[in-house]
Amino acid sequence: MSTTPEKPFQYINRKGVAYFLRLKRTQPVRYAMTARSAKGALAELPAGYEIVETPNGVVSIHGIKPRLITEEEEETVKKQLLARKLERYRVEVKGLNIFIHEPHGPDDVSLEVFRPFSDELSKLAIARIRREDGDQVADAVIESIQLKWEDDDKKRLCEQMTNYSPVLRFHLSNRIARLFVVARIDYDHGAQDWLELDELPLQKALPRYLRHLGKDRFYELI
Repeated sequence: MSTTPEKPFQYINRKGVAYFLRLKRTQPVRYAMTARSAKGALAELPAGYEIVETPNGVVSIHGIKPRLITEEEEETVKKQLLARKLERYRVEVKGLNIFIHEPHGPDDVSLEVFRPFSDELSKLAIARIRREDGDQVADAVIESIQLKWEDDDKKRLCEQMTNYSPVLRFHLSNRIARLFVVARIDYDHGAQDWLELDELPLQKALPRYLRHLGKDRFYELI
């Protein structure tokens, strides 16, 4: 009696790349997430482990550790970014730190070059549909594809072409009082470092510093 092979465990990152789980070493046990090829991949995520993806789409597997930053604190940061129309910024929690990453990628204007029917071959294809099937069919095809572009393809392409860099950090300095040391990224003679600005509760730190993101004055904060 034949058995159906188990489907390998798969994780799709934000750029649409498939990652597969592999046993890297047995003594001691080490796992790894590798892209594209499913050959030799394991069928399920081992107990006690979780998949972690960085804002730039790098995928890894780690043993689950107790959270030092609460889920409520992480959600508060995300909601504050959305409220300030900074939805393209990304939040990353690592240990005692909450990092806010700034996007670097195409805007709506530069993405227009990828819009369907912007190239000659696409225009010729629509012209053929119009010639063979009539204006009504051609117009319906255009409308359907353009709607998909606006609702799905454009966002996906933008995400694939965007990279992120950390610009703001909230470091949990007092676990009892829930105080955070706020620091911004600082570039001194080409070197990257963190410039500490303040220490205060997250609820007070967020409105004070998020309003500067994406503006020239952000790098004047001291």
